[in-house]
Amino acid sequence: RVLFRSLRRVVLRDHERRASEQPDDLPHSSLVLSDAGLLRLPADDGVMLPLLSSNGVWEPELSALIDSLVEPGGVFVDIGAYVGYHTLRVLSRLGTSGSVVAVEPAIEATNLLRHNVSINVPPAVADRLTVIPAAAWDTPGALAAEPAMTGGVIVRPLADGAQLPATTVPAVRLDREFEQVDGLRGMPLSVVKVDIPGGGHRALGGLVRLLRRDRPHVFCSFSAERTREIGDDPITVLREFDTWGFDVLLLGEREPSTPQAIVTANSGQYSTTLWLRPRGKPA
Repeated sequence: RVLFRSLRRVVLRDHERRASEQPDDLPHSSLVLSDAGLLRLPADDGVMLPLLSSNGVWEPELSALIDSLVEPGGVFVDIGAYVGYHTLRVLSRLGTSGSVVAVEPAIEATNLLRHNVSINVPPAVADRLTVIPAAAWDTPGALAAEPAMTGGVIVRPLADGAQLPATTVPAVRLDREFEQVDGLRGMPLSVVKVDIPGGGHRALGGLVRLLRRDRPHVFCSFSAERTREIGDDPITVLREFDTWGFDVLLLGEREPSTPQAIVTANSGQYSTTLWLRPRGKPA
């Protein structure tokens, strides 16, 4: 471990020297060495940055599952991609055999994501990435946005008749967005990761036709409290996943859980990661 830390410091110093030659068009950021590569994160990130600085990995259980399920020739969709940790991990593994779509509404995070990809993979691999600088939702338009504790932004519907908030971001239906990308036509969804606590079901609602067609594995952050805050019922949301043809599991479990058990497990948690496992499809 001491040797690894020493090597990390050497690599970071060398990269800082080379990075000083890059255009100074990025937000104030800090550099970390991770299993996804050299990543720049916002300097004020109080969650992901310290964990990656200490351990070099983020969400290892989820990452291992994604690695085991993503299919060559398929599409990995990273909704709420932030600075591209999962995007970059999968992009590096797929190479030129598949595609990655990163969806992120926070402009600073999107700029860092593009930078992180540019310095970690060759151009031929980077060309397999499509970045959508918007929030995935079930209806196009605009959403209110505020800084998230874990980085990026939290989005929510605009209140009818209320004054527009200081920050809004564009919202898109991903099924329509994918139709506009020539390189994605005919490619099946392989794995979808959604990091929008309280709004993951809305993002997936804009992708439901492709979810039913391709039956990918879906990993979705879930917050019962935040689901209620946008006017939706968490039990109804979880039952809806079942009607789409998915078994709903808590990450780390092998058997489906009931909606009530999931809501109970989520109590007091910022978010809980769910595995929407396509019913009858081998894992």
